[in-house]
Amino acid sequence: AKVLSGLLGRPYWNVEKTFSWGGKRIYCHHGATGNVWSDLNKALMQREGADVIALAHVHHLLYWQTRRWWLDGRGRQHDREGHLVRVGNFLKDAAYASVSMYSPTGLGSAFLVKNGSYFGVELGLRP
Repeated sequence: AKVLSGLLGRPYWNVEKTFSWGGKRIYCHHGATGNVWSDLNKALMQREGADVIALAHVHHLLYWQTRRWWLDGRGRQHDREGHLVRVGNFLKDAAYASVSMYSPTGLGSAFLVKNGSYFGVELGLRP
């Protein structure tokens, strides 16, 4: 991954990275377990200010739009829209996928989309 990042002229993030894009805070992590929900739940608890949580590791392409509520120090209720994404897939004919007998997954990637006031995550294929 580090070599590929260099060839593409993009920064190498190692395991995790938080950054801003389109006015949103994006948290990306490689992921740690094979449970689709476990890692997302951990990230939700640890990255309260993230608008988007994108995790890999499992070989599923999934997206959930969420809403989080909380009370501030004065007891006022706040809410925020959130986006949870599982972005991990493997390449066609990847040796490790064959050895582990992984089932095929859907084709495509997760894309962050900002168009005017719209912000969301879309799954699919792009040219």
